[in-house]
Amino acid sequence: MCNYNQQLNILFKEWKLESEKHCERREIGEGGRVIFTEDGLLEKPDSRINVEKEWHLSQKRIMFILKDQPSDWCDDVRLWLINDPCICELPTRFIRNIANIFWGVYNTTADRPCSFADLQQAKANGEVKHCFCTKPLALVESKKQGGITRISNSILKRYLALYGNFLRKEIEILRPTIIICCGDIIYDWLSASYPQRQLVDGTPFSLLHSYHPSARKSEFDIYEKVMSAYRALIN
Repeated sequence: MCNYNQQLNILFKEWKLESEKHCERREIGEGGRVIFTEDGLLEKPDSRINVEKEWHLSQKRIMFILKDQPSDWCDDVRLWLINDPCICELPTRFIRNIANIFWGVYNTTADRPCSFADLQQAKANGEVKHCFCTKPLALVESKKQGGITRISNSILKRYLALYGNFLRKEIEILRPTIIICCGDIIYDWLSASYPQRQLVDGTPFSLLHSYHPSARKSEFDIYEKVMSAYRALIN
């Protein structure tokens, strides 16, 4: 079984050194560290769940690729659910939309389409929360250096040009089978990076295009943009 976090931590050390060279934003205070978001597999509040083992064995290794985290400090996304178990209650629009899509993709089969009506029932009986907080899931930021609440296309393209080789390495370490791209720039970049939809080790994957989870769209629109494409793909 791959030791995903160990490999990611080595990669992040190299990535941070490269960020130093480009004088990225730092935490407040003299000698503050370059603001950097570590990410990958979400650890679960239940310590009995071996996330790396579950990810390794899962037929659906689902990764969301986002833009950047709006923060002025260093953070580790992998520890979100441990440091703040209240996130399992899906308290924000951002988290709820990720949880909805994750539940839909994780559970959809040729015989079970996981319609929006099915999603509503799954939310009512707690199935969406349970799936989000127990099943293996990867969250990855395209831009590791924290920003503000919005990021322009030009800045995102600049970061992908500067650090795209690191992001590709992160993807290749995790070896997802389904990548959900939250935005046009990310989708286009990944489509160009992997035109054959295969990673360097031959792992095939599906690429799905999503609105950003915080987009000013209805819950239905955000869910169905991904799910309608995924249903067509598996059928």
